[in-house]
Amino acid sequence: LEELYHPLLAYVLKPEKIIRNNFRLGPDKRILVISGPNTGGKTVLLKAVGLAALMARAGFFLPSAGEARVPFLSNVLAQIGDAQNLELSLSSFSGSILHMKDILSSAEEDSLVLVDEILHATDPDEATALSRAILANLQRRGAFAIVTTHLNGLKVKDAFESASMEFDPEMLSPTYRLRMGVPGSSRALEIGLKLGLEQGLIDEARSYLSVERVREQSAVDQLEARERELQGAKEELQRTQEALRLEQEQLHSLNDELAHLKKRFKAEAMEKLKQQQSAALAEVDRVATTYRKRLSSVQDKSAAAETAREEKEQLKEKFQEVQKTLEDLAPTPAEPLPREPSNEEIRASQFQKNEPVKILSMGTQGILLSDP
Repeated sequence: LEELYHPLLAYVLKPEKIIRNNFRLGPDKRILVISGPNTGGKTVLLKAVGLAALMARAGFFLPSAGEARVPFLSNVLAQIGDAQNLELSLSSFSGSILHMKDILSSAEEDSLVLVDEILHATDPDEATALSRAILANLQRRGAFAIVTTHLNGLKVKDAFESASMEFDPEMLSPTYRLRMGVPGSSRALEIGLKLGLEQGLIDEARSYLSVERVREQSAVDQLEARERELQGAKEELQRTQEALRLEQEQLHSLNDELAHLKKRFKAEAMEKLKQQQSAALAEVDRVATTYRKRLSSVQDKSAAAETAREEKEQLKEKFQEVQKTLEDLAPTPAEPLPREPSNEEIRASQFQKNEPVKILSMGTQGILLSDP
């Protein structure tokens, strides 16, 4: 599950205030032991996992902002809260034992078992031993189990996956962030001081801790400080990457906008060029049409003149041919001799066939082809 949160937090906190956590269980690590400070968010996380499992079985959307892969669990078994019951004469420990008995009788492969502060109301050493046996039994059955605890002997066992809720020693407050693979301290003294116990009382309590426990706590503090530094560097890197991603998106957006503007300007320029080209072509067509009309008129007139000249020449040649033919066909008269020109009026009856004549008005000569 990635970025899981309890859905009720959305009703009491602003979205940016909700702490989301990632964790994973798999075939090789089916048991998760969560330790860490009191009021650190262990129980809330446990309930969020149980709700997510039941919601997945029902086909609901999960309260997870990231990727979620949840197997179909055969059942979900939980022990959360104090099991003591005055009416049944059950102490906290006896009530939790009876509840655990019911869980063990129902747990099977692919069951999910959730236990808050397993066997916390008895001797820590014996509680640790019994808790290890219970978790090993669930593991052999193939069940999944998530338990929270303050038992030091249960926090660091290679057979189980370890995790803890983070605590900020400088602010004396939990961060509600889950750290996978790292066991955590209960921080009882720091929490007691924050909740109002006197500093002198806390100092006296600290003096009762064994040297080994003090060294252990110091090592845990150093480890947590180092992890906070790494987490801070990781978050800073994520912020830088996010800022870089936003800048890249803005750059891509600007590039897209620039490409769009170039495309639009190019289209507008091409359209304007086409309009200018069309106008120029239209003007060329108009001038060419006018020129063709004028040329056609000139050519028509020139052709008509040339045709007239050719027809005139043809008529002249034909006339000459006819005249020559007539001259060739006409016999040479022996007599009478041609009359001398006279100003006297000549009657038509005075002319005879085949007699040469001269037509004064036309200035040409000819032969009479028939009697007048």
